Amino acid sequence: MLGKLLLLFLSILMFQSCQPNSTSMNVNKGIKKKIRKEIKVLNDQLIKSISDKNINGLKVLLSDNLLKKEGFEIEKTINELNATLQSNKYKILNEYQVKSSSTGNLNTIDSGDSDINDYLLMYQTLNEEMYVSVLMTEGKIIENLIIVVYGKYNDKWKINILKIGDYKINNKTAPEYYQLAKDCYEKEYLIDAVNYIGIAKYISRPADKFFQFKKEKNINEFYDKVMVEVQSKFKLPMTLENIETKPTLLRISPEITNDGVYPVVYYLSKIKLKNSKESKAENEQIKKEIGRIFSGIDKDKKYVVYKVFNEMPNDEGEVDNFVFIDELQD
Repeated sequence: MLGKLLLLFLSILMFQSCQPNSTSMNVNKGIKKKIRKEIKVLNDQLIKSISDKNINGLKVLLSDNLLKKEGFEIEKTINELNATLQSNKYKILNEYQVKSSSTGNLNTIDSGDSDINDYLLMYQTLNEEMYVSVLMTEGKIIENLIIVVYGKYNDKWKINILKIGDYKINNKTAPEYYQLAKDCYEKEYLIDAVNYIGIAKYISRPADKFFQFKKEKNINEFYDKVMVEVQSKFKLPMTLENIETKPTLLRISPEITNDGVYPVVYYLSKIKLKNSKESKAENEQIKKEIGRIFSGIDKDKKYVVYKVFNEMPNDEGEVDNFVFIDELQD
């Protein structure tokens, strides 16, 4: 009898210890208005504190877990957040209220499978009730993604996770630049494909490990593919042998402006910059040669920028140069 009771006790204990963490979630308008208004007030305070570099204003919003986190320095954090934040105007992309039966687990929120920008949110459940705000700032060139994960401490919401990063450049996200790069690649516009997938990779993790686009693997694989191809096909620096003055093509990189993303062609010339007539004549030949070598570089955009140097440029940008802008026909 004693053995049977012991076996029964162990079975109950094992059953209890193996119980999975159960969660329930309300999304957007499924969350009670009162709670959404509470969070809205906190989010407004958060953005204003970051914008104003108000350390005390930010500190009162943060949980002790975050404040005591190893390596966390509030002054350094607010300076970094302020430098990243493009605007104090924002809109809500999504909101999630999550209730868990236990804490200490890794929770993943899936935004769905209906859009190219679908994502996963990953965080540790420090509280039985948590609230995730996915926000986006309103900006001209760059729009930030702001991830705020609140935990319920007694009756107060406190921030456990706060991340701000570049989400959109010229109104396009990483997956949208990935699609644009694929479209260019299919048209054999390799340089445009490289430029666009480079931007996609750059903004593919706007909230570090806490946020992941579902297209991230596709972005990384396509980036590796086109980089290998462009490096094998074009060896830079490249002497433009078909031009009598033998200028040297140094590199081609994207420039991000209010009007869009445009290629910038950097080249080294033996013609002195002050000799504008000869330099312009050489540039006319270079434009044709670049268009011939790099298919599509002078298509589907307003202009291509050419920067000419007489000596090798350095990282400090102290070398004299002259800029030619090739305005393209529609």
